[in-house]
Amino acid sequence: MNTRFRFPAGTVTAGLAAALALLAACSSSTDPGGGGEVEITYSPTAAAVTLPVGGSLELRATVTGTTGAVITWTVGGVEAGSGPVYVHGATAVGTDTVAVAVQAGDRASGRSWLVTVEPDESLLPPVVSGVALGHGPVPAEVTVSWLRVTATRFPIVEYLVACRYDGPVDTDTWEGAILLGTFAHDPGVLLNRRTFGEADGMVPGAPAWFAVRARDDRGQLSPIDGVFAHTISYAWDLHVRVTDDAGLPLHNVILNHGTGDPVTTDAAGRAAIGPLRSVDAVAVATTSPHFDYAAAPVTVTGDTLRIVLLRQYALVHDPCGTPDYVDFLDYFRDITLTDGGGERGTILNKWDSYPLSVWIPPFTSTQLQWDLQALSAAAVPIWNDALGQDYLVAAADSLSADIVFAFRDLPDPYKGLTRVLLPGGDIGEFIPRKMELIVESVLDQIPGAQPVWVTEIALHELGHALGHYGHTCSVNRGNLMDAGGSTGSLADGPQNAINLDEVRLVRAFRHLPQGTAMEGYGAR
Repeated sequence: MNTRFRFPAGTVTAGLAAALALLAACSSSTDPGGGGEVEITYSPTAAAVTLPVGGSLELRATVTGTTGAVITWTVGGVEAGSGPVYVHGATAVGTDTVAVAVQAGDRASGRSWLVTVEPDESLLPPVVSGVALGHGPVPAEVTVSWLRVTATRFPIVEYLVACRYDGPVDTDTWEGAILLGTFAHDPGVLLNRRTFGEADGMVPGAPAWFAVRARDDRGQLSPIDGVFAHTISYAWDLHVRVTDDAGLPLHNVILNHGTGDPVTTDAAGRAAIGPLRSVDAVAVATTSPHFDYAAAPVTVTGDTLRIVLLRQYALVHDPCGTPDYVDFLDYFRDITLTDGGGERGTILNKWDSYPLSVWIPPFTSTQLQWDLQALSAAAVPIWNDALGQDYLVAAADSLSADIVFAFRDLPDPYKGLTRVLLPGGDIGEFIPRKMELIVESVLDQIPGAQPVWVTEIALHELGHALGHYGHTCSVNRGNLMDAGGSTGSLADGPQNAINLDEVRLVRAFRHLPQGTAMEGYGAR
């Protein structure tokens, strides 16, 4: 139904003219008139109209009872036409304000319409396919990729990327999402990729949901299909400390890590690598005059990566009279059972803390009344003196001891034996918590036996507990840690009982981090 306005013929009063001007300024659809034959009607009567994209709306302003009326149409404040009829084309999704101003002589009136253009569900661009999320090259960056959209009713002009932190992005939640960017459609590019960082609103460490939509030249957005979730990375620094096998810091060791330029240790043997992404697994490799080492990949951690570099010692002697060992590393891995053989693999299992406490119970041999407790205890300071610090101390009792001595009659050919009490299993297979060292209790019954044998056997078994898990040689060639030997190791005095190779091995065993992967070492 049309709205009618009646005006009296002739000149209106000044007050009425002012009122009409005010109505026109306010886009009023009511003309007060005044009794006469001038009439203005507007169509449509509804103030708000909804159209599908591609549709059109005919609007009319009809003036009767006078001639020479001036009718001006505007869209969004910009003049768009004149005359009684204006056809508004719904060319793009959005909202337009269409207004008309009518001037009939000195009489004025006006009207406006709010025209909302909605997408046509049958003509929407297709869903953007191939959406994938990944980590950017630096922390807190997210890379979003998608395939170009083809086969559309209307040309694609751009893509929109948005995200939310409180749930998936879908058609209903799109308006509340964070718009990360609008990117022009390039028909020559198959795979689109954009990276967003903290400046774009990425929150380090937060879970986020993303969506990509295509927009055509009519302003229509493609539907959203699928849930695309991603946890944003955050920055961390890997702290490294490098020492030698005596625990001394190593300066100017080059650390390669594959995530940037190498770093070099300072005077305290320390260096920091970063910032890294929380998703990075960093394999640190060294370059130095020592045996090189490549650590197993390290993921985000608050701990310092400790690297102990074994010095490239020349072996003091050939243990078995044949070149059994290529170098100190070969010797160390063989003796600590970390050369990959058997079930022990290459992982070093050592004591968690030092010094090790030793409990030796009172025991006197039956035939010659040897004090086996005192003879065994004499081996402890010999090891400490050779190593230059206390590796072994006396325990208060057997329950609190790391190493417990026992004296029993052993079957031939054993004169001493070391076994793991806790956690059980073979030596070197697990992290030791308690060991038992057994010394033959009837040595004094062997013709020609000497009390010093007890100390030599105790020295040998303590060597096993201290990390010399294997035997240097299968026969006794005079080395403390030879198999079946140790007898005679004190013949040249306690200062010569333990050779330098054995000292270096036990010292390196203590200073290497627990669980070191020994296959990571290599000669240069």
